[in-house]
Amino acid sequence: MSSRFDNRYDARAYANDEPVRVFIVEGTGTDSEFWLPERLWHRIRLVAAAFELHLLPTIDGRPDLVTLNWLQCESLLDELEFLSFALEDSLTDTVINGIVNIVESARGSHPAIGIEFP
Repeated sequence: MSSRFDNRYDARAYANDEPVRVFIVEGTGTDSEFWLPERLWHRIRLVAAAFELHLLPTIDGRPDLVTLNWLQCESLLDELEFLSFALEDSLTDTVINGIVNIVESARGSHPAIGIEFP
């Protein structure tokens, strides 16, 4: 069934958004970063706030660069796992999986993850 809200679940609707970069601090190359549309970052952040999660709601784009230590990364992974479970949104799941892959790939080898806003 099609609805007037279908574009909210279509990645093409976000193609011209300013990008948010999630990356391994001290890492280089495209394998160590993930880019996502700013509005999708804020979708995740605001839903996390609605569920009264701890970390994600605080990462609002101020300052432009946020660095998370490994303890914070563990919290981020937990919150993303919860959101993936709580939401039935394949577009958000794709974004969550991209962030999780970067954070997981840093496990044990890098001390921090960066999140950079436009």
